[in-house]
Amino acid sequence: MLHIWQTAHSMAPLAAIDNTLQSQYNSSLSVACAEWTLWNYFTGPRADTMRYYTESPLFPVVAETYYALNVPSQQVGGSLPCLSGIYSGFVSGVDTVTVALANTNSTCPTGVITSSPFTMTISKGRPDNTYRPIAGNLFLKLDVSDPSQWVTWDIERNFVGLPSAVEGSAYPNPFLPNQQNAVSIPANAVEGDLTIYSSGMDLVYRSHQLLTSRLGKPVFVWDGRTSSGNVVNSGIYIYSCSGWVIGQ
Repeated sequence: MLHIWQTAHSMAPLAAIDNTLQSQYNSSLSVACAEWTLWNYFTGPRADTMRYYTESPLFPVVAETYYALNVPSQQVGGSLPCLSGIYSGFVSGVDTVTVALANTNSTCPTGVITSSPFTMTISKGRPDNTYRPIAGNLFLKLDVSDPSQWVTWDIERNFVGLPSAVEGSAYPNPFLPNQQNAVSIPANAVEGDLTIYSSGMDLVYRSHQLLTSRLGKPVFVWDGRTSSGNVVNSGIYIYSCSGWVIGQ
């Protein structure tokens, strides 16, 4: 907090927060917003003091809008201000899948509340590859102007699925090693070397891998550990893939 206040003398408040998270914690305001949206769901009667806020039983439960999935698909539209979230519960039979949607855009104009429109479609089937699988054997499609600024979490019976994946980007993002098994990194090689660097370009991890498939996309995978097997600290990491290119 002290670093934020000191930095705010020379830049806008949100930029000061982002600067502090990047320089002091190898994170960012957008990453923190995505994590914050997930943690806020586990409050009140849904409290999980082991994985989220230790004081979460004292917090009120977040508002959630429910939709009965009695038709093949359900569409939800609206708009969200930057750095905010919304929770939608989709009831199918005896199961309810909650989708937590976050607008992680951290470049909000100072003193101005701006909202970005979104359309979210939940389907019982997969009409095309623009839909990604989520919990409850359902599929989700998110239509927004800039997908890189949005994150969705799907939650069923306190199980959290993979966050939304932006085409061509590593996913889940943010990746939480204590909650997900691995991060998937897009690859265009049948086999090759995956190298991970810290934001300071220090070597963190390197391995030779064979191509695998996740969510129907070719990827290499990383479990969030260093080459020596230690879990890495929270932060921003840079990856590099090299190998035999598919189709060449």
